[in-house]
Amino acid sequence: MTLDTIRAVRVWTRSLAAWSIAAEQAFALSLAWVLHRQELFDPAFLSDANGGWQAPQFSYTLAAMKVLAASAGEVVKRFREARD
Repeated sequence: MTLDTIRAVRVWTRSLAAWSIAAEQAFALSLAWVLHRQELFDPAFLSDANGGWQAPQFSYTLAAMKVLAASAGEVVKRFREARD
């Protein structure tokens, strides 16, 4: 958010792109870790909410991989914008 505000005033530089990577990693890696460890929701809540059905382990891993892929895409996009 802050980096996007800075970018609205200035153009992307390699320095801003590097800071963007740091911010993106802090968010994406922590979210992927929480998803992979299945700690986003309380298991008791999920059991009550969905009638006892449990999502397979691979669905959490897949969600974590999607977060990491989206984050990598954003990093590539920022560096392409910095090059122009």
